[in-house]
Amino acid sequence: MRQRNGGYDFQSRRLNDIRFKELSVDYEAEQADLQSKLEQWQSELTEQEQHAGDVERFILKCKQYTDLAELTPIILNDFVCKVFVEAPNKSDGKHKQNIHISYDLVEILPELDTPANESVA
Repeated sequence: MRQRNGGYDFQSRRLNDIRFKELSVDYEAEQADLQSKLEQWQSELTEQEQHAGDVERFILKCKQYTDLAELTPIILNDFVCKVFVEAPNKSDGKHKQNIHISYDLVEILPELDTPANESVA
């Protein structure tokens, strides 16, 4: 008498055809999912490595200007790519306008905890 458990024949030590097909489909789906995740992770890693290199180059550029007497247009152009100015906000009775600076190599840096908004008369 053959003893079977979940599609496995213990005497002949093999899966029945139905169970084998079910497991094969699951295996192929898992492999496709893992391949997709691997490609995504490799892409993210490449992006992170590029960003890390850009940050290192930005830091080296900053070290060139450690003892500034004044901020010249040449230095400013060396650091800043773009400046984004938002529309003025007067909702609380004060004139506020947010400015975002996109720096060379590192883009827009995260905001600080303290706002840098200035009141303009």
